[in-house]
Amino acid sequence: MRNTLLFDLDGTLTDPGEGITNSVAYALNKWNIQVKDKSELYPFIGPPLIDSFMGVYGFFKEKAKKSVEYYREYFSKKGMFENAVIDGVEDMLKTLKQANKTLLICTSKPQEFTEKILKHFGLDKYFDFVVGASMDEKISKKEDVIAYAIRKHNLDVLDSVMIGDRIFDVDGGHVNKMISVGVTYGYGDYQELKNANAEYIVDSVEQLKQILLKI
Repeated sequence: MRNTLLFDLDGTLTDPGEGITNSVAYALNKWNIQVKDKSELYPFIGPPLIDSFMGVYGFFKEKAKKSVEYYREYFSKKGMFENAVIDGVEDMLKTLKQANKTLLICTSKPQEFTEKILKHFGLDKYFDFVVGASMDEKISKKEDVIAYAIRKHNLDVLDSVMIGDRIFDVDGGHVNKMISVGVTYGYGDYQELKNANAEYIVDSVEQLKQILLKI
């Protein structure tokens, strides 16, 4: 039985769609790029922002870095709170803690923002450790965040599970020699998680809770 559970944040525990897309739209507006349908910006949810600005809009690296600065102007004041805890998540976390599981947040969102979001929604009390990306983007890819969490908190990968809604979460767990659980209720889908060879794929928070109590 695995007792150390590493959770992605966005799309796994909270729905950050409004805040992230508003923040991206704010940054793009600085370059006179208007977005009519903000659902087009969902690819920004999950991977490091700099990679998304380069990959989705073809920005060169320095322009992408500047775009991240613009993004954070909006996100730090308003966007991080344009967010909601996914139904059933708090009950799941409470149950897992009662089962003596060790819970971590492991996210590509900067740690400073992550801690504020968890505190705002009252979820911070459930987590033993919070590990996020560095503001300078030196640690930002999910596999690097997980590796940092393993080193910093001396985690046993054979006792650990990575949980998330995107291929980056599943791949990040596998690169670091731990099994992964994919959730389809976030911003990925079944096929994406299947292609990433997630050991388990669940469709609801209730299913996730039951799986994590067994594996």
